[in-house]
Amino acid sequence: MKPTYLSWSGGKDATLALDSLKNNPQYHIAGLLTTANDHYGRVSMHGLRMELVEEQAEKLGLPLEVVRLPKEVDYDIYEHETQRSMNKLKSEGIEAIAYGDIFLEDLKKYREQMLSACDLDGVYPLWKQDTRDLSNYFIHQGYRSKVIVVNGTKLEDAFAGREYDERFLNDLPAEIDPCG
Repeated sequence: MKPTYLSWSGGKDATLALDSLKNNPQYHIAGLLTTANDHYGRVSMHGLRMELVEEQAEKLGLPLEVVRLPKEVDYDIYEHETQRSMNKLKSEGIEAIAYGDIFLEDLKKYREQMLSACDLDGVYPLWKQDTRDLSNYFIHQGYRSKVIVVNGTKLEDAFAGREYDERFLNDLPAEIDPCG
């Protein structure tokens, strides 16, 4: 089993990736890797409070490695701090970092370049899967989530704060992907 850390935002895609990897005998989930803005105390990706991510990691029984970023961050700082954490994990025997990415080829390519620099493998258990199927699986497995961020140019603000459930999926306009 390959010792693997999972890039953890605290959201549904990360949860689905964890679910997939826990059922895959090729990987051992050794911990979670989160990128956070220290000034705001929030996950960089979605703005989730770090206290919630820490509580999730505790309930999952997994250690949490935090890439700590300053208030103002650019790509150089982000890459330096991320690679520092990845090198630390590599020195502790970690062989791969897993991501809950589904699409975005350019993001995957960027991640692969960063991982390569640290001699780590990338794992993408959700890559190119049907997002409607993933959403239904998430709901039917009993996972719960609230939508905390919406793009106001694509979706009404009233969708923020709603439970991510069948009703939410049914209310989404056809052109909106259920996994964002």
